[in-house]
Amino acid sequence: MGGRGGASWRRLGAPGHWSARLPHTCHPPMGPLPLCPPIGLSLLLLLGPGLGLSAASQRSHVHRRGLIELAGTVNCVGTRTPVAYMNYGCYCGLGGHGQPLDAIDWCCHYHDCCYKRAEDAGCSPKMDRYSWKCVDQHILCGPAQDKCQELMCKCDQAVAYCLAQTEYNIKYLFYPRFLCEKDSPKCD
Repeated sequence: MGGRGGASWRRLGAPGHWSARLPHTCHPPMGPLPLCPPIGLSLLLLLGPGLGLSAASQRSHVHRRGLIELAGTVNCVGTRTPVAYMNYGCYCGLGGHGQPLDAIDWCCHYHDCCYKRAEDAGCSPKMDRYSWKCVDQHILCGPAQDKCQELMCKCDQAVAYCLAQTEYNIKYLFYPRFLCEKDSPKCD
């Protein structure tokens, strides 16, 4: 079945759909998608209207959706779904503090720092929209209408490429944040 702009829509969990790459964290799998209820709810809240887009359609679609951009850029260049990073280590997901636990956590820490710099420049990186395009697993930013759009795309682009080069440690998925140290590394 076709979608907007020639986008093809696939059922969650179908072969070739990004959800088929989810780490299996619930046993036994529930329905067509092996999600624990909290992950499923978080996924719906985070990804909302972009849930059904196949990876192929995202690779040729221009995106303009605020925070959803982050998930899209990660999906563009990486082999893991953005959901795999929603509550990972001390920094991936909402907020963050302490010493990053591994390379993925460092990517998320750097991304937090990048968003902080964007906020210091007067931008709202979690709310503002920007345009980008995924072409052959490469993120192309723009056209930017202002400095904020340029900064935000560069932040999301950097974390997507960073995460794509890392090894995933399932033991840090749903890591208890109270175990994260109080002192955090400073942003450069």
